[in-house]
Amino acid sequence: MPMKARKVLIIGCGKIAGNGENAGIETHAGALQSQEQLELSACIDQDFDKAVQFSQKYGCRAYRDLFAALEEDSFDLVSICTPDLTHFSVTEEVLKSTSPPKAILLEKPACRTLDEYNEMMTLAENFNTLVIINHTRRFNYKYAWLRKFIK
Repeated sequence: MPMKARKVLIIGCGKIAGNGENAGIETHAGALQSQEQLELSACIDQDFDKAVQFSQKYGCRAYRDLFAALEEDSFDLVSICTPDLTHFSVTEEVLKSTSPPKAILLEKPACRTLDEYNEMMTLAENFNTLVIINHTRRFNYKYAWLRKFIK
């Protein structure tokens, strides 16, 4: 019996999430789509038109409000692609929701201060949620080219 796909919510529908013209595997949506066990099921952006555009591109549901998204559905993975200054507050809201995800993929920098980081890690531990801070560029074609060039 095949494994059920894990549901993913992307918060922030900008370029790093995959809303650019040449969105490939180096974007969150592109990387998610390359994994059979993951299903990009929803997105949200403070600019609802941007979320709708993103949802049409990737075949997922667009939400207007983060609280509503987290109340109406449960997600296994939440990918946070919002501006740097919002990372802590958005992560906190996700963790304190009625149904926190099993994992959060958070763009860098995770927080602005060590206190925010410590509080976020405490919350994640309390809700048994893994927080992964994204800074890998191993699959980015530019880095692959550079690695090959150096060799």
